[in-house]
Amino acid sequence: MKSSKLLKPQFDKNRDFHKELNLKVKTFLETQHLQKRDRVPHYAKALLILSLALGSYTFIFLFFPQLTPYSLFLWAISGIFHTWLGFNLFHDSIHGALSKNSKVNQLFAFISCSLLGVSHYMWRYKHNYLHHQFTNIEGWDDDLETREALRLSPYQNQHWRYRWQHLYAPFIYAMTSLEWVFIKDYRQYFSLKMNERQEIPALRGHEHIEFWSSKIIYMLIYIVLPFYFLSWPYALVGLLIFHFSMSLMMAAIFQLAHVMPDGQFPSQCPETGQMEMDWAKLQLLTTVNFGIKNKFLTWMAGGLNYQIEHHLFPNMSHTLYPQISPIVKATAHAHGLPYYELPSYTKALGEHFQMLKRLALSPNLKT
Repeated sequence: MKSSKLLKPQFDKNRDFHKELNLKVKTFLETQHLQKRDRVPHYAKALLILSLALGSYTFIFLFFPQLTPYSLFLWAISGIFHTWLGFNLFHDSIHGALSKNSKVNQLFAFISCSLLGVSHYMWRYKHNYLHHQFTNIEGWDDDLETREALRLSPYQNQHWRYRWQHLYAPFIYAMTSLEWVFIKDYRQYFSLKMNERQEIPALRGHEHIEFWSSKIIYMLIYIVLPFYFLSWPYALVGLLIFHFSMSLMMAAIFQLAHVMPDGQFPSQCPETGQMEMDWAKLQLLTTVNFGIKNKFLTWMAGGLNYQIEHHLFPNMSHTLYPQISPIVKATAHAHGLPYYELPSYTKALGEHFQMLKRLALSPNLKT
């Protein structure tokens, strides 16, 4: 199906909850003299994690140029640090949540994209537009699209191969960054299609330059250097472990926010595209917080365990999420709206795999 044949979701115009919440959060920030962006703790953390990512990668070449169990462990650690870079610098800079100066955001987005090997343009359209605007809406949220490797929505076609998806999902997740960096970005670039149903707006001149520049820098640092300075078997195994660890950590955070038993999958009217909710209510119905009392998890994941706050305030520094969370929760409850949260990371991880099992057995709700 072409994207032109998909009816764009039309949200309810009653925005009372959203307006009240925005006013309350704005007032709180002003009375506490807190900046929404350009926060020193955010910059300090981002620079520390940038140093950990580059430092751990360089450390392998300087001190572990031979294949050993210790060196492979360091490749995995470096992959994890690069994922932290994605959570804390790449993600927020592309949302414009790092600085109120767009050039600062663009600079850090380019740096992080060059170190992670992913396209700024493709991610911004997939994540900022499709996912954040149409969360868990089948046909619009590209985070639900796995090219039929997994069934992540009750509106997707059912098939016998999904019967055991809760068991094989980690192997699919482990391949995410390899496919993203070396296949998906290029396929989307040349086809201008996010998936079979969503087309991508054409890139402008500077966006083509940015795409190829970041890809070339990544290839030089993470492909040419290892195969030049290390033996090719070691370089190959090291890079695979690097990507597997990065992919699994990425999935272990992002997938726990929406594909969950509490998270809903709202549908639109097939004739008009009308939704029975406004955009802010959609975010509350489809999003789950987890482990918010775990300070290390919050630090490492760039506040993505405060996923509700992130979806409602995507251009705010994630270092503020713990402070505005009580306001969001109280305002939601005052309007009779849900605020889904799980007490721990392990509880959320277990519920995600239970949801995969449930989706494997549930009927197709598509009409």
